[in-house]
Amino acid sequence: MCLVTMEVPSDLSADAIRNEKVKILRNAKLDYAEQISEAVYRGQYARGVNEVGEVIKGYLEEDRIDPQSDTESFLAMRLMIDNWRWAGVPILLRTGKRMAKKTTEIAVQFKVPPLELFQQVECDGDVCDTTRMKPNTLIFQIQPNEGIFLRLGTKRPGMRFVVEDVKMDFSYSGTWDGTLPEAYERLLLDVLYGDSTLFTRSDEVEAEWKLVQPILDRLPELKPHPYKPGEWGVSDSAILFRGCEGSWRNH
Repeated sequence: MCLVTMEVPSDLSADAIRNEKVKILRNAKLDYAEQISEAVYRGQYARGVNEVGEVIKGYLEEDRIDPQSDTESFLAMRLMIDNWRWAGVPILLRTGKRMAKKTTEIAVQFKVPPLELFQQVECDGDVCDTTRMKPNTLIFQIQPNEGIFLRLGTKRPGMRFVVEDVKMDFSYSGTWDGTLPEAYERLLLDVLYGDSTLFTRSDEVEAEWKLVQPILDRLPELKPHPYKPGEWGVSDSAILFRGCEGSWRNH
């Protein structure tokens, strides 16, 4: 989150970059008016069955787990950043285990213009239906298959002024040969070089704890919701998108 939302650093030194990350964390806060449940959803995977019929243990059935544990295996939250650039822009974060697949991405969703001059269509073969305009979205795919993807609406060929979703994709594997270093490979190499850019500084850790401390203080109000293994976590967490177009990217 910090690397996407921070201001441009004065240079590319480790301290300059980490200074800007700390500024973001100090200005970030959970976005709720009265109840913290308006900004945070906790989840815990329950017993389920996979696609080949095998039974998957629930979290509370795992070895060395207290059967009464309320430790979450899924967390979604909504943040706001109190600075001039991001004021009024919700930041939504989601992470979890035993979900549909392992993937890491950052999706920047652009606002839909208040006045829709064009109609948007969704087509299934030759059958097309008019629908509400969808926001353009810029996706940074971190893992697997690193790349950058843009989803945008463009005019459909023909005489009518209707818009259809298209995509522009760039992937590292499709452009260059070879493989990218794994995350820990990069960090271990940075240790050898003495480069601390990607490591967390103590004031950054303190700011992170301060950001999530309201969650820890009010855990009794945030009982974990059950979800099935192989799903995308707690489906009700989509309520965090209040006032926004769309929902979580479940694919």
